[in-house]
Amino acid sequence: MAMKKILTTFAFCILTILCNAQPPQAGNQFQYSYDQTGNRVYRYLVPARIANPNNQPEAYSQQAAGQTITVFPNPNRGKMDVRIDNLKDEQNASIKVFSTAGSFVKEYKNTKETTAIDIEKEPAGHYVISVMIDKTVKEWVVMKE
Repeated sequence: MAMKKILTTFAFCILTILCNAQPPQAGNQFQYSYDQTGNRVYRYLVPARIANPNNQPEAYSQQAAGQTITVFPNPNRGKMDVRIDNLKDEQNASIKVFSTAGSFVKEYKNTKETTAIDIEKEPAGHYVISVMIDKTVKEWVVMKE
C-alpha cells in the first residue's frame, strides 16, 4: 500500500512538471524592461510572428526635447545609426554606449542629425544606447549579433 502511494505521488509530480513545462520555440524573443538605474525589472516573451513578421531589422523611435530619435537597425552586427530629426545647431546632443553589465563602451559628443555607431570590435550581446539632448536622456537596448 505504501509503495502504491509513493508511485502515485511520483507519477502526479512528473505529470505536473510535464504539463507546466514549455519547450523553447525557435524565433521567439525576450524583451526586457529596466528601471532608472539599469536593473532589469521585467522579462516578457514576444512570439516570433508578432515580434518581427518579415524578419527585418527594426528601427525604434522616441520623442525627446522636441525631436524624434531613431535607432536602427536592431538587431545589428556592430554598425548602427542614430538619427535625431530636426536637431538645432544650438542644441547639445551626445550619445553614450554601455554594455548591459554597465561598463562604458563609447561616447559620441556634439553629434549631428545622423551618427554612425560602430561597436564591431565589441562582443555579441545587448548594449544600451543613451542619447542626451540638452538635459533630456532617452535609452534603447540594442542587440549585436
